[in-house]
Amino acid sequence: MGLDNFACTRDSDGGFTVMDNSLFNNNKLCSGVCSMNNNTFRGKVYNDYVEYVTGQTLYASVIPEKVVKKMADKLTKFVDHFIKQNPDHLAFEATESIYGVDLSEAEMLADWFNAVANNNGVILGWW
Repeated sequence: MGLDNFACTRDSDGGFTVMDNSLFNNNKLCSGVCSMNNNTFRGKVYNDYVEYVTGQTLYASVIPEKVVKKMADKLTKFVDHFIKQNPDHLAFEATESIYGVDLSEAEMLADWFNAVANNNGVILGWW
């Protein structure tokens, strides 16, 4: 089963609007059939890593604002820990990618989640 995740904000009428693509400049995360912009990514590729680090699955219809902020914080702290522990990044990138995610992808995921969190966004899942 595939999964695409979208960065969105809540509308006043209870709907959702996809966040502006320009907030996600450095996103080179894997894209899916329906996720070809920087404000989306293929969640199936990253779910195991994100769940390992945050305890939260990406397979959710809506991940609310408060949860997104907690996830962003955990993803950032996890990357910071590896940078501090392995300044040459070899342990993370070359020998111990975690669930297939290397350091550059981990940093992009942390940045992506922080962009959503900093704009009081939610994450929508579509599969």
